[in-house]
Amino acid sequence: MTINRNTDALMIGSQGAGNLGTYTMSGGTVSVPNGPTIVGHQNTAIGRLTLSGTADFATKLLTIGNAAGTNGRVEVSGSAQLHVNGLMRVGNSGTGRLKITGDGAVIDCDGYWQNSLSTLELDIN
Repeated sequence: MTINRNTDALMIGSQGAGNLGTYTMSGGTVSVPNGPTIVGHQNTAIGRLTLSGTADFATKLLTIGNAAGTNGRVEVSGSAQLHVNGLMRVGNSGTGRLKITGDGAVIDCDGYWQNSLSTLELDIN
């Protein structure tokens, strides 16, 4: 799947009190080349992105836990790949969590930023 217009974004857990959005991949490819991916966008929304197996996910920007009161979580495991062609922001004004499990996952980004509410968890075996 490719989201390929200049202003397109992928929002997982977009808005609304308690709104829960989930996106799970265990294989295949998703590309968001021109817009951001936001996991937990606004108004206390909750977003979850799970990449496992041979999933390959690429985006221009990634924000996990965007607005105050939101909660975003991204988990990468197996041989999954996460490519961010710009800044990966774990917790903008909200709470974000990035969890990487195993030694086969590939994560690359042009920059990493994390606020004090958020966590990076590594479980490499």
